[in-house]
Amino acid sequence: MKEGLKGNVIFHALPYAIFISGFTILGLFGGFVLGNMLGGSTVGFVFSIPLTFLGFFLALFIAYRIVKEKFSIC
Repeated sequence: MKEGLKGNVIFHALPYAIFISGFTILGLFGGFVLGNMLGGSTVGFVFSIPLTFLGFFLALFIAYRIVKEKFSIC
């Protein structure tokens, strides 16, 4: 792959990577906060796992929809 094209791909993918990371981090810390408010550190850990995955897959789905609309992928 040519160097110029490789750099171009990185700059196109970077906003989506930051978007997905942000939602994942929000799910992680949101789960800890919600769990700690409801019962303690164990509950925080239990809430953080599903909310982390929810944030990741929600952001992945949103990014997919944006890219699909932007680049007219089938």
